[in-house]
Amino acid sequence: MICKNCGNEIRDDVKFCPHCGAVNGEKAAQPAYTGPEAPVPKAGRGKGLLIGGVIAAVAVIALIAVFVTGRLSSSPKDQLGKAIEQTVAAYETASDSMGMPDLSRLVEARSISQRFSLRLNSINSALAGFDTSALSGLGLRMSTDLDAKDRKLGFELGAFWGEEDIVSLQVLADDDKMYFSSPEFTEGTAYGMSTETLGDDLERITGDDSAAGVSFNLFDLVDIVAPEGRNQELERQMKAANQALWEAVQVEQGGTETVLLRGNEVKTEVYQVVIPQEALEDYGEVWIEIYTSVNYVELYEEMLQAAGLPQEEIDSVMDEIGDLDLYSDLFDSLTRLVEELGDVKLTVCVGDGYVSAVKV
Repeated sequence: MICKNCGNEIRDDVKFCPHCGAVNGEKAAQPAYTGPEAPVPKAGRGKGLLIGGVIAAVAVIALIAVFVTGRLSSSPKDQLGKAIEQTVAAYETASDSMGMPDLSRLVEARSISQRFSLRLNSINSALAGFDTSALSGLGLRMSTDLDAKDRKLGFELGAFWGEEDIVSLQVLADDDKMYFSSPEFTEGTAYGMSTETLGDDLERITGDDSAAGVSFNLFDLVDIVAPEGRNQELERQMKAANQALWEAVQVEQGGTETVLLRGNEVKTEVYQVVIPQEALEDYGEVWIEIYTSVNYVELYEEMLQAAGLPQEEIDSVMDEIGDLDLYSDLFDSLTRLVEELGDVKLTVCVGDGYVSAVKV
């Protein structure tokens, strides 16, 4: 039999054409779809999906732009703030490398260990007015190890020329015992005394009773001057005052300028800075409050009492100190200066991420 649909020969007993699938030689009918009808899109839904996709794409691009060009998009004030932070950090690093004393550590940790050395490698004779070349190589060194909690102190001060020591003084304190020595003068011998019996010892040695009763302990004086806990509160107040002042500062970018730095021309970004008078006045009031929170008159009297001075001598000294107003004249002068200056306007030049110059 010949398939009427495709024309190929097929067997007479087959129901379907093996070549085209026709039934009894005729094209098989496709069954009708009897499932649920396809949903009809609601008006505006396709448009909403399109808009949502565009917004998402724009958001992603914006985020990428923020990360890639974050520095460019930050405000001038933010950029200047970062430069100031980097500059302060650089000075702190230089101070650490020079071994400058860290007084804040002494107050907070009650201990300090410092090494300091300064050598004159060259001196401008024209500024001194005479030939100073002979002083080249002269140096000074100082080392301090203080543990206020264990009441121990080691201190050395020396002068040197090149690699040779000229003279040095060594001091060791262990609670009330103090020892002094100098390799150049005492030849290895250390001389000691007790600070708590100092006056009586001097009277016994010299026969002079003017210092009788004088007694002190170095570590007691440290505790009086820098008691534990005081520095943390003062630091908190100062940080809050600094933050409030910075928030009031106004900063605008002012183009670029080339400045001479250490003999080299450096291209810098210029920022115009305005510190409002009112903010400076508020800042000054906080500092006045901080300094006047400590009663220095009482502090001096307590130190004199700890030194074992007779009370009549202490009263005489305190009468003189009581007539002195240690800070009011200074604070009044600063207040008048702020009033005369008004808003302070500065030009700050930033090069390579650091503050290069400040112009008033």
